[in-house]
Amino acid sequence: MAVRLFVNHAIIANQPIEADDQTRHYLVNVMRLGVASPVQLVNGADGAWAAKIIEIKKRRIWLLPERCIQPQMDEPGPILYFAPIKKQRLAFLIEKAVELGVSALQPVITQNTDAKLDRLDRIERQIIEAVEQCERLTVPTLANPRSFAQIMADEGGPAIVAGLARTAAAPLASALPAAGEIAVFAGPEGGFSQAEVDVLKSHPRVTIVQLGRHVLRSET
Repeated sequence: MAVRLFVNHAIIANQPIEADDQTRHYLVNVMRLGVASPVQLVNGADGAWAAKIIEIKKRRIWLLPERCIQPQMDEPGPILYFAPIKKQRLAFLIEKAVELGVSALQPVITQNTDAKLDRLDRIERQIIEAVEQCERLTVPTLANPRSFAQIMADEGGPAIVAGLARTAAAPLASALPAAGEIAVFAGPEGGFSQAEVDVLKSHPRVTIVQLGRHVLRSET
């Protein structure tokens, strides 16, 4: 299986793509590839392409797209509203959310949020790495952090399914909207505050569900 690589360029048959030193390092030093090695390219817009390495220099590498092997398609999925958590667990959350098909990630600052998001660029890189690994064609968007109050005041947004541990909640509803019309809201490591639970329960566009009897970690 050829390495799948995300590129920030239009992908056009037989038009070389110049990639940066980080890509060169990954392909040459990590994956041990050389000139003529096959790779796959995606950019979130032009589908997946079979390509090959055609030139390697000290800080650059050139890739040649040859043919489209998978046309671009929509990949509708829910939005994930998540409270920031510690770095290692957040990396796991991002990776699995992308694998499971979210269309967007929205950080939400709740009362019990005690982790900071000071590097959105790092999360964007984690999103792209997960896209490459799971062979998606689309790249989920990452929004700037918003407060719990801002999210709850947004009546024009999608329907929200809030997962609450250790609270009385209904089983997963069978008549929820389609994946592209829904958002999933996961709380922080300390859980939603009681005030936030009360807001969620009273909000007309929120359905509260419980995923079993056990207390789940935020990233789960």
